[in-house]
Amino acid sequence: TNQPCRTTIEIKSLPTPIAIELKCIATI
Repeated sequence: TNQPCRTTIEIKSLPTPIAIELKCIATI
């Protein structure tokens, strides 16, 4: 679950870590 989450973060390149965590949770 770490790889897809990281991929999403890299693609979106979100500036805020909170958004990354939210995106990660939403992906799972």
